Amino acid sequence: MPIIVNDFLDVPELQKTTEYKSVTDDQRGLIIPDMEVRVRRGEYIRIKIEEVNDQMLIGKIITTEFSLEHPFKFLDWVQFEKKNVIDIYDINRWGVLY
Repeated sequence: MPIIVNDFLDVPELQKTTEYKSVTDDQRGLIIPDMEVRVRRGEYIRIKIEEVNDQMLIGKIITTEFSLEHPFKFLDWVQFEKKNVIDIYDINRWGVLY
């Protein structure tokens, strides 16, 4: 069973008050298994997507080292929402953040 993470950064909500750079909702709609995405929970975290179920994503944590405490670690399976995705490596090569 994946760890349900419901406190990753809610990107659309943040964008209501700031100009936070991220992929668009259309780009989030292109997420498929085997893509690598970036989310944030106090620090950036990389996840390899394994399953896509409408707005829910399940993936494997591929960030190896963390500066902060999290309920997951390297290679743990997590479940989260598409709205949490900041960038998609397979589309931007992390380009949106630079």
